[in-house]
Amino acid sequence: MNGICLSCGEIQYGDVEPDARGYPCEVCGAGEVHGLEEHLALEARQVHAEAAVRPEREGQMGLRRPEDVEGVVRALPSVAGVSVDRAFPHTLVVRVAPERVVAVARRGHSSWLVTGAGKVVREIETGSERTYPRLWLTRGVAVRVGGTLPASYTPATKALAAATEERLPRRVRAVRAVGGELTLVLRHGPEIRLGEATDLGLKVAVATAVFRLVEPGTTYIDVSVPERPVAGP
Repeated sequence: MNGICLSCGEIQYGDVEPDARGYPCEVCGAGEVHGLEEHLALEARQVHAEAAVRPEREGQMGLRRPEDVEGVVRALPSVAGVSVDRAFPHTLVVRVAPERVVAVARRGHSSWLVTGAGKVVREIETGSERTYPRLWLTRGVAVRVGGTLPASYTPATKALAAATEERLPRRVRAVRAVGGELTLVLRHGPEIRLGEATDLGLKVAVATAVFRLVEPGTTYIDVSVPERPVAGP
């Protein structure tokens, strides 16, 4: 069975009991992996907590209506999508798709988990979540949990999402964006020069293939023109 890490949002495949809680996460290391059944139970408890504070004018039904439950769960920053169906007579079936975190956005001494679309999932302790690449924000950028980063950072988060999907042979440490050109900085490996923020999935796939062919000591792989990749010292 599968589970989900409540710390970083990653899905854990296999060997997670439906009612499991507190399993270690293979991605971020936190002991926050819950079985999907237990995760939905946690979501349900949060829904009931929301229902308890709703004004009386909404009536005795509270959040029992599917649209009310869907609205509350969809508003959670860590949720990418949700569907709610009524299973008669007294059950609501809630299916939740978690957001996929791709980076830690840093601004001064503050840090947030962000998705490939630039959505801010939650604030974290600076220095934690070291498995994620860093995206450095300028000091004046406003950041709100549940909101999105300014559009100027979207190419960088999309590049990191592409790298996450492709699973490069080396972990990405950071992303650089200078003059509209994107570069992935790897841990102990050549930098990946992506160029403009177009065809990012294709470029990262080409870079992954080229990576396995280059000589030790290669300092960069340029896939800004994916049909003609270049590697150099």
